[in-house]
Amino acid sequence: MSLTVDPNYGFVIMTAAMIGFQIIITGVSAGRIRAKVFSKKFFEENFPNFKDYPKGGYPDMGNGRYALKLSDEDWTLFNNYQRAHYNYLENVSSVLLFLLSSGLFFPRVSSLIGLIYIFGRALYSYGYQVKGSRGRYFGSIFTNFGALALFGLTMYGAFNFAGGVNGFLRLGK
Repeated sequence: MSLTVDPNYGFVIMTAAMIGFQIIITGVSAGRIRAKVFSKKFFEENFPNFKDYPKGGYPDMGNGRYALKLSDEDWTLFNNYQRAHYNYLENVSSVLLFLLSSGLFFPRVSSLIGLIYIFGRALYSYGYQVKGSRGRYFGSIFTNFGALALFGLTMYGAFNFAGGVNGFLRLGK
């Protein structure tokens, strides 16, 4: 058996690129909040002995020495943005694998489901950033649907490509 790539696979690649770009945008928004809460003024007030304060509070990721000095509001704000970005990073590898794999078999449907995933990620990130963990609910519906649908399409397409039940039965031979 051979596999030829449908020209519609270009839409799958575009969708994957949009996911990558969306991760960058989510990271930039977390970086803006980082710069706001770990400002020069913050370090001057809380760590007056620093001669050269670390821009953006690096390497503190929200639970370190610097973050202990943040107000409750700033700590929550920073960590909400940080978690929205981290959650995306935690899930993107499997979603991209499913998108690129299912796209080999069902390029148009996979791309559309990928767009639903992107929409859900936008809702998820915005909700988390504004309302904390409770704000991610509606976005998670779309992201979970997208990830599971892409996984299902990948498994179905790969199973059929490998010969279906007959191919499975030949595995042990």
